[in-house]
Amino acid sequence: MPRRRAFTLIELLVVIAIIAILVGLLLPAVQKVRAAAARLVCQNNLKQLALASHSCHDAHRKLPPGLMLSSARTTSLFVEILPFVEQDNLYRQWDFLNPSANYLGGNAARAANVLPLYVCPSAFLDRNPIDMGGGRTAALTSYAGNGGSRTLLPAQASNDGVFHRVQNGVGQTRLTDIRDGTSNTLLLGERLQADGNWNSFLPAPFQPAPNPDFFAIGTYGIWAPSTAIGIRDVTLAGMNAINYGHPTRWQPPPWPEQPPPVPWDKFLPYYEARLSAYGSAHSGGANFAFCDGTVRYLAESLPVSSLRALSTRHGGETVNID
Repeated sequence: MPRRRAFTLIELLVVIAIIAILVGLLLPAVQKVRAAAARLVCQNNLKQLALASHSCHDAHRKLPPGLMLSSARTTSLFVEILPFVEQDNLYRQWDFLNPSANYLGGNAARAANVLPLYVCPSAFLDRNPIDMGGGRTAALTSYAGNGGSRTLLPAQASNDGVFHRVQNGVGQTRLTDIRDGTSNTLLLGERLQADGNWNSFLPAPFQPAPNPDFFAIGTYGIWAPSTAIGIRDVTLAGMNAINYGHPTRWQPPPWPEQPPPVPWDKFLPYYEARLSAYGSAHSGGANFAFCDGTVRYLAESLPVSSLRALSTRHGGETVNID
């Protein structure tokens, strides 16, 4: 009988090496395709959110508020557009008079609904929804409305963007208020919910205790906030570069030495800057929807002055982002 020829060990190793090289060449290509697909989905999400905002304007003759707090109605941008993103049933169930009731019921709570349209597929969200404590649960969004040149702290907000905090429905933006032109003014943008430097400060001994509260970066962006500071969850500002991150890392001294106090008043400006910054998990920039409904990708190298100009609705600035 003829003898069967088998692979030698060297031949087998060569084949394995060739396969490894091919896989090594293929993986980056697959990752690029996935990243491109996620970016397109994200752009489509923003397009739909922009259209929903316009539909809300058509129905009510004004854009939704960033955040409204009153005894008669507590609501936000992402709650008000629910009927226009095929979530009319959820909207009809919403408790506008007792907003805390929307957080009760664990993952079945109204505010705990994770809406795919509200989340970029590339977003860094370890948990969604999140446990807010006290039996309350809420879901996150990786998008936010244009709050203008400054959104934090609420008492210092510029209110020169499109979405901001209003009282009793007075002061909501109309498209005719956007005198810089709808094609030159941001409507919505992305939020980056990842920052290792920020999270390193979670065990830091702040003095006095943080006010507003200080949590992991991945827990900001609740789409249905119900307190004044909740404006940080639904709006962002053009005060810092796209993909701005906290610039320093907290490192405790070696045990048993006690770490020195971290003055909260010195950290507060960084708190305001980080929680109002646009950003994304996409490479080199973030997606934005403009007030005319178009969606564009803006590079993180865009000057802050240009981003700030795009964030104001009637600043009279001329901006070239091409």
